[in-house]
Order: sequence, then C-alpha cells, then structure tokens
Amino acid sequence: ARIDPKKDLETMLRAFAIVHNQNAKTRLLIAGDGFPNYQKKLDLLVEQLGIQNQVNFLGFRKDPHVILSICDISVLSSLTEGLPNAILESMALGKPVVATEVGGVPELITDGEHGYLVPKGDHEQFACSILNLPPERAHEMGLAAKEKAHRQFGRQTMLDNTTKVYD
Repeated sequence: ARIDPKKDLETMLRAFAIVHNQNAKTRLLIAGDGFPNYQKKLDLLVEQLGIQNQVNFLGFRKDPHVILSICDISVLSSLTEGLPNAILESMALGKPVVATEVGGVPELITDGEHGYLVPKGDHEQFACSILNLPPERAHEMGLAAKEKAHRQFGRQTMLDNTTKVYD
C-alpha cells in the first residue's frame, strides 16, 4: 500500500503489535512509498509500540508478487478504497486477506471465505481476525481467493466482459 493516511497504517501497526505479542515469530512487511511526513509518524508509532525489529518498510517495489509470495496473509487497513489492486494481487497468489470493509473490498472478499473483513479503524478486531487464521484455514481461504480472482478477474474474463460492453 502507499504510505498514505488513507491507508490507515496506524491501525495495521497497532493490530500487528497485538498479533506479535501473541506470536513472536510474526513479521510485517509494508511495500510502498508516499508521504514522507506520514512515514515519520509511522516510524515513531513503530518505535512506541516496540515492534521496530518486526516491521519492515520496504519502499516502492516493482515486484509486489515476490513480496506476496513469501507472505502467509495479506492485510489492508484502508479508510477508503475503490477496487484495490493489492487485494486482487494477493488473491491471485492464493493469499487470504484481512482488510477493512470499505469501498469495493467486500466485492472481492467474502468474509470468512476468502479472508476476513473488519470495521475501519478497529485495530483490535483486525488483530483478532489475523490471529483467527491458523495455517490450515489460511490455506483453504487462499485457495478460495485464488479461484475467485481467476474466475471473476482473470485476463480472459476481463477481456470478455469489456468486449460485451462494446458489443
């Protein structure tokens, strides 16, 4: 996600602090760049939460699929969204998603099937949803997410649907 106040990365960081407290092996990778002043605010929050050794800000990446491929869960804590590419990319790679229930996100994620939807700004529910994804359940949700991404948003489907509009 962009380092942008609209992405509400404070909620993600607060949720991650709870998750890390329950599971010391967890790491949070944040790919993207954006607003330098917001980045400073996030760096300070990471320090205040004591998670600076578990959170990595990776900056802008041209290869988000590489980062996603090593992740177990994809998270998005936005306050507002359209139809987020980050979620579609995660789904296409078979990753379950925990995301805020805003904008077009519920069109992509069916709560409990492809991941979990949480109210925006609710870091405790966000953390609870992440913690409620044991590896076997995460794998099942990831497979369902991948199937949906390819069925509804795959190249041929998008081409066919666009062609129908023009026809």
